[in-house]
Amino acid sequence: MDRHIKAVGALLLDFDSKDGVGEIGIWGVRGVGKTTLVKCVYQQISRQFQDHCYVMNDTSNYSLGCDSMCLLEEITRAALKTTSHSVTRNCDVVKARFGHRKVLLIVDDVNHIGQLNDISLIASWFGPRSRLIFVTQDKSLLLDSGIRHLYEVESLKYDEALQLFSQFAFKQIHVPRGFDRFSARAVFITGHIPLALKVFGSFLYGKNNKEWEYELLRLEASQENWISVVSSYIGGDFYRRQPTNLDPYIGGEDDDGEEFPSYYFALG
Repeated sequence: MDRHIKAVGALLLDFDSKDGVGEIGIWGVRGVGKTTLVKCVYQQISRQFQDHCYVMNDTSNYSLGCDSMCLLEEITRAALKTTSHSVTRNCDVVKARFGHRKVLLIVDDVNHIGQLNDISLIASWFGPRSRLIFVTQDKSLLLDSGIRHLYEVESLKYDEALQLFSQFAFKQIHVPRGFDRFSARAVFITGHIPLALKVFGSFLYGKNNKEWEYELLRLEASQENWISVVSSYIGGDFYRRQPTNLDPYIGGEDDDGEEFPSYYFALG
């Protein structure tokens, strides 16, 4: 995670001080750690902005008619840290409120080109040196929208993946004797994806060798669709849960209870 945070920090700095709103796109496969990454970055840099918000996007509402005015209302509510439904949809009022202020806006889980463009339009009303970060699984959305500053969150390296898996499967950094081959198989099958490693490792914690073998065979049989298998271990609630349209994030910890690494990026 450290290397990802530093890389995104470098991207955030890679804008001319005279630029209006700097747009960054972060992409990667499901479960690779995109949300954890942007929450870490948000926690580190948000205090450098006069207004800031992280919003988790429910794009299902967009296809049902959530137009740019609806987005404007939700983003304004998040930036002002209010739950009031009386927030204005008047563009001129919003421009007057944020037009001379340095704003940080992070929108997670964007998967519709129309919504991405609408959010970019709204962010263009922010003051100089503002930053807009999109998070998506689809790199083509970012390219089609003309976003030049891109960062791919790649899967963990083998040693990193094995250590993460061990922390959840054995509650220690190193794999205990007798479980080396089992652990190597688990890391390979899950594709080094952090979410899968955490969930599957937690599920295997305390199980004996025969139980490990059974569950590994089950996962290997469904390797092309590991999300459905991992989902079954946690009752499917994680993937069935639908957040509200745009859910403001109030910083502190990651969903997994992990503390954020401490870095400081001074943005001009």
